Parts: sequence; structure tokens; C-alpha cells
Amino acid sequence: MSPDLTTSAAAHDSALVQAASQLLTPERSEEELLVAEGGGLQLQRCTRCGYTRFPVATVCPECLSVSFTWEPDSGLGTVWSFCVYHRAFDAAFRPALPYNVALVELDSGPRMISNVLGVGRATLSVGLRVVGSAREVAPGRSLVYFRPADEAEGEGREGIR
Repeated sequence: MSPDLTTSAAAHDSALVQAASQLLTPERSEEELLVAEGGGLQLQRCTRCGYTRFPVATVCPECLSVSFTWEPDSGLGTVWSFCVYHRAFDAAFRPALPYNVALVELDSGPRMISNVLGVGRATLSVGLRVVGSAREVAPGRSLVYFRPADEAEGEGREGIR
């Protein structure tokens, strides 16, 4: 990728993350609960039936147990569907136009809605392998974003934060 495209993509991704930070509420979101110490992901796993779930819930949707643990997750998954916004969902997102919103199916089972950073519209596709990690969007507040898995492997895990 040329330096101009890399700089442009980085600026675009930064605008998208900045927009999300402006919409945070004082309460922690369900997605923020997924962020483990050090920026990795963690998901709820039912201790009775082993079902891995997202969104966060007090009761397992499979067996109705209230017993669970938080388990580390690789964040690896596949783009299941996506769309590209050409009109901003909120005024805060105007500087990031056009931006993608993707439904990613994690290898561990749950599906998450987020953005895939570091990709152009021509690169983003259904079936693209991605990896999610936490990205700090405001002091002490992190959300989960995805990057192409091959790019993340080349940079090391710290390159996707």
C-alpha cells in the first residue's frame, strides 16, 4: 500500500473511532464488558452447557442457567455481512464518510456488529477473515473493532489496537 493510501486510511479510521467516542454514554456498554485487561477480548461462557454468548446476558439463552465465566477469545472471525454508509448515522460520523458497518461471526460462535478498519470498499467482502481487538476511544473506554486477519498477523497483535 502506498504511504498516501496508508495515511488516508489511518485518518479515515481515526475519524470513525473519534465519532464513536462522541456517542458513548456514562454507563459502560455491553461491548465494553468484552474488553479484557490488556486489550484482548473476553466472552461469557455458560458453565452448565458451554454456550458462548454475546450480547452479555444474565441468563444463558440455551439452557437458562445463570452460571457463567468470562473466557478469553481470539477475536478471529469472518465478515458475514456488511454495508457502507454514505449518509452519516449521526453528525459525529460525517468526517468518516463513507464508512462500513459489518456483521462478524466470531469463530467461537457469537456475531458482533462493528467496523472493519484498514480496508477500502474494494477489499471488504463477505467471507473476509478478520480479527477483533479493543481500541481505546476515550480515556478508560474501549470498543471492539476488526481488521483483516492477514494484516493483523503481519503487524503482530499490538498492531491492531
